[in-house]
Amino acid sequence: MSVKFRFSSIADMLQKHAQNRSDEKCLYYPRKNQSDSYASLTFKQFNAVTNHLAKRFSNIIHQKETNKNPVVCLLANSDVDYLLTIYALFKLNVVVFPLSIRNSDAAIKHLLEKSNASYLFYSKAFSSVATTFDSIINLHQMDELNISELLDYKESSFKSEIDTNEIDRICIIFHSSGTTSFPKPIRLTTRYLFGWFESFASEMDDRFWSDDDLVLLLLPLFHVAGFGTAFIMFYVGGGCALPLGDIFPPTPKQIIKSIEYTKVTKMCTVPLFLQQLLRLLTEDENNRFKMLARLRFVLSVGAACSPDICKQLTEHGVKLIIGFGSTETGFILVSGYETNNKDQWQSLRKLKGRESNLNFLPLDSDNQIYELVVNSQDPFLAPEFKSKKFYSIGDLFKEEPVGSGNYIVQGRADDVLVHISGEKTNPLPIELAIQQCSIVEHAVVLGHQRLHCSVLIELNSKEASKHEHSQIEKQILAAVENANTNAPSHSHITPALIKILPLDKHLPVTNKGNILRKQVYNEYHSEIEQIYEQFLNQSKSNSNIPHDNQHELWTKKKICDYLQETVAEVLHKPIDNFNDHSQSLYHLSLDSLTTLQLRNKLCQKFGFLDQNIIFEYPSIAALTDQLFAIVNNQQPRQSDDPQHYQQTEEIIDKYINLMATHTNKKRQITNSDHLGKRIFLITGANGSLGSQTLLQLLNKPQVTKIYCLLRGPDAHNRLRTDMESRKQDTAVLDDKTRIIILSTNFDDDQLGQTTKIYQQLQREVTDIIHSAWKMDFNLTINDFDRECLKGLYQLLKLAATSLSQVPMHFHFISSVSAVGSVVIDKVKEEPLSRQKGIALPNGYGQSKYAAEHICGAAMNHWGVPVDIYRFGQISGDSESGVWNTREMISLMICVGCGEMGMLPEDGEQINWIPVNYGAACLVDIAINSSTRSAPSSERVHHIQNPHVITWSQLINYLKSSGLQFKVVPTEEWIHQLLGNPKNPAYALAAFFEKTFADGKICHIGQFSLEKTIRRSAILQNCPPIDQQLIQRYIKYWIEVGSLKATDS
Repeated sequence: MSVKFRFSSIADMLQKHAQNRSDEKCLYYPRKNQSDSYASLTFKQFNAVTNHLAKRFSNIIHQKETNKNPVVCLLANSDVDYLLTIYALFKLNVVVFPLSIRNSDAAIKHLLEKSNASYLFYSKAFSSVATTFDSIINLHQMDELNISELLDYKESSFKSEIDTNEIDRICIIFHSSGTTSFPKPIRLTTRYLFGWFESFASEMDDRFWSDDDLVLLLLPLFHVAGFGTAFIMFYVGGGCALPLGDIFPPTPKQIIKSIEYTKVTKMCTVPLFLQQLLRLLTEDENNRFKMLARLRFVLSVGAACSPDICKQLTEHGVKLIIGFGSTETGFILVSGYETNNKDQWQSLRKLKGRESNLNFLPLDSDNQIYELVVNSQDPFLAPEFKSKKFYSIGDLFKEEPVGSGNYIVQGRADDVLVHISGEKTNPLPIELAIQQCSIVEHAVVLGHQRLHCSVLIELNSKEASKHEHSQIEKQILAAVENANTNAPSHSHITPALIKILPLDKHLPVTNKGNILRKQVYNEYHSEIEQIYEQFLNQSKSNSNIPHDNQHELWTKKKICDYLQETVAEVLHKPIDNFNDHSQSLYHLSLDSLTTLQLRNKLCQKFGFLDQNIIFEYPSIAALTDQLFAIVNNQQPRQSDDPQHYQQTEEIIDKYINLMATHTNKKRQITNSDHLGKRIFLITGANGSLGSQTLLQLLNKPQVTKIYCLLRGPDAHNRLRTDMESRKQDTAVLDDKTRIIILSTNFDDDQLGQTTKIYQQLQREVTDIIHSAWKMDFNLTINDFDRECLKGLYQLLKLAATSLSQVPMHFHFISSVSAVGSVVIDKVKEEPLSRQKGIALPNGYGQSKYAAEHICGAAMNHWGVPVDIYRFGQISGDSESGVWNTREMISLMICVGCGEMGMLPEDGEQINWIPVNYGAACLVDIAINSSTRSAPSSERVHHIQNPHVITWSQLINYLKSSGLQFKVVPTEEWIHQLLGNPKNPAYALAAFFEKTFADGKICHIGQFSLEKTIRRSAILQNCPPIDQQLIQRYIKYWIEVGSLKATDS
């Protein structure tokens, strides 16, 4: 099929419209700072503004760029600035790549790399995301455009850099929603974009799209359907209107206003917005359905529109059309405009401009189910598929009635879930991630034609029988949270949408273990409906919360503080990110799922709230004012319920039994003189001690390679960022032959590695230093079992299965908390006995106690040589002064000497060891202990500063450094802390309350250091904590804003 286009390029299209339709309006957009009214641009103005921007961007790009067609990515909200930026870039010799703001950081990085992008243009709202990629791409933060100012400039005569005819040039990239674990970039030509109009050219007697149309665009511009619809209107000389509102997506009321305030003739949207509109219109007394009915048509794309929505709209006279296509193909099917049959929307047929290249191929012997394919000769197919015989859309259809040429979508061939919002979720990577949890037999993610994903989980009966129900729930929740990490935000699964099936229930699977998804829907229909019903109606169950004493309990300040804390919790972000209470939460990554979660939490406090309350009042300030009128009782604070020591003993026995039943051939611990190469595997390199350990190992010439295992995706960039924050030299990370950084999953038998890499570790690694451990004094021993002890077991198993002729040595970083109670007066440098109450009474201390015994069992059962390093309090770097202010001691000093203006009179003796000295001592002993055989009694090391000062000396150092504070009785200090939930140290209130029981410090036992000092001269030479070092720490704390010291 040969097609003659109206224009030779996109720049040519804009230039000719500027000449021939100069005063015709082509774009309506919300006014800046007055988003409830419209401004507009004519074709002449649109062309002039994009010319000015093209000049500006040309200077930015060509200063650095040598590539002929560099890829420029965009990460910003879908607004007028975004649209103008894209069309300005079209006038340069670049390829534009709009990125969805809903992608995870890992997905964005994947797309940047796969597209070989050179630039990332981003708005201020996404600076925290964009700057994480500064090591792999050129960054440019886009200023907010002053369109009025741009229009005042002298008319630009910018000459496009594009050749006269660019029809087959790659000009733009869109990405798929992810039929693999990450979205895929799809490169598209100008021919493809022009084809969006030409595909419709013979529809409606050439009037499907026309130059007198103004289309309201209710789709984001980083989606191909949204951008493509706007492009069609520019192509034909018509106009498009962006919805009113500060940020996309608009509320139903804003959509109504957008239609009322313009002469919109058509509307393009996704089913989700139609559903929201219906809810509003059915409650509207003014019968504004007539406003929709006057439109020439409403085009719904992106997902199947539910029959109920379609029926209600068409019964009210709305001319509804369903469009169907994909990023790879553009629009190819359409429904429902040419007859008066109100049910026509159920059926799709080929667009006349594409029908010669579309084929429905039967997939069953009865010719009832068809697969739609596009011939490679189709001129508008994405170029990368031209080499194939045909391209399969991936959706399944049924012809109805037979022979009519009308087809009804039956679902996705590849199981991808299409949400009512038009977003797509590939359930397979999420299911696989959840199934990595040993307690899970099968998981099936659901959500087709729903707004949110849910999951049904079948338990592994053998593993599940070992745990209490509460423990099972915790493990499942952790597995789902882990799966959410790499999924786009619209695919996240909230805890309320997790359904754990009873042990006698099983999901239907094939003999290969694949989920039979259709059978799942049939067999568990009622359970699925119940999950969503309960989730969506959580707020109604809270409608009868009592209203007594509301004004005494809830002030505006308390509501505001509660909202800030709750928003931070829902979005899993630091609370300080939300200090600007006037900023829209949708600018700060709130989406449809987290909106519902936030509303449900608010309903638990304030009773039933309107479904659109957060959409209508999207900032903390606005929401505070709205909630103040309906304030309610505050729920009582939950009491702390610490775990008992008996559970710790049971967990130790569990792992000892595992080792006994999975016995490897016990290795003989012998002298193993590694005078050749030493290859270390370390965990926790992104922590304070771990990063210093990495740097110390790099200073050892016998260490030829270091494997760094880090949880989560994008491990290399995260490690670089963490080291930069500690003022450490990150250039060492560039030596990728000596430092191998691997993302890990400690729940996995192979630590999240492929068999090839895992076997490589078994062959090469001579030493493991295990430093990664959760530092949270509010967690229980069961939490640490899931978070830390299981990973310890997997690492010990790696050491036990070494393929080398010499045993792999294991170095475990323990803590004085493991034996910190006063049960033992003085702790010797030797293994612990099994003694209840020996650890500090918190989950952290109990976990370290358990870990030491598990390490001992690995030595006894598997023959793994294990050294234990019991660290005391680690302070900051003695050279840079960097000391993390989230740690207990540094936090206590910063808050006490700052906001509280007081410190307790009683405290422990100060035997802090600066982190750089602690790491040096660790590496010194590790290098030496790994070259000799020794009994377990000689493999325990105490790493504390041998030079001790008193608490009162520390007080004097702090005061001599210029800090102004009172010294008060310990009981008064803890009382002041517990009475102020806004205190930054309040997060550790429960721990402080235990530490300062009855107004007195709970002292930790004394630790012998004699043997460790003999093993390492570095420990003996560790400098004492003196005023000079304290001043260095204070300088850093003030520099980062953690310590707000008062003037002398």
